[in-house]
Amino acid sequence: MELRASTIKSESGQLVGKAIAFGSQSHDLGGFVEIIEPAAFDNHLSTNPDVRALYEHDGKELLGRTTSGTLTINKRSDGIHVEIDPPSTQAGNDCKELVKRGDINGMSFGFVAIRDRWDWNAQPVPVRHVLEAELREVTVTATPAYEASSVVLRSLADHKREGTDLNELWLQYLEV
Repeated sequence: MELRASTIKSESGQLVGKAIAFGSQSHDLGGFVEIIEPAAFDNHLSTNPDVRALYEHDGKELLGRTTSGTLTINKRSDGIHVEIDPPSTQAGNDCKELVKRGDINGMSFGFVAIRDRWDWNAQPVPVRHVLEAELREVTVTATPAYEASSVVLRSLADHKREGTDLNELWLQYLEV
């Protein structure tokens, strides 16, 4: 499994962020950089896979899971966005506090590449384009490989300030 990173924030106890930024170049990953293509996860996500949300890629620090409804994954034009309802555990509370303080503002993801294409002539290092992959996990991290990722802590008050229609928001949560 391969691991990469993006950004997140914490809102109303819920962690919200962009785990995967399409078309964004990663940091140097050890002699190459990587770009996730927009359709890379389409096939896998269409199967409603069991994806986990973790704290710093630690399988013992589970924050949410698609099969339990505590992790929601949404593909948008700019990337894969997530909403995590973390547990009231030490890891969940620590993670929310660190995001709230701004100490952690990134996300990462773990995947298995199915198809990729390499540009060996790119300078200064080769570029790997991930064309198809299976998403295994998303993680809240202080060290994202992609600067275009983000995370925040969201609250009900934030929705009200943004003018969000709370009835519409509730219906969206019920659809998940």
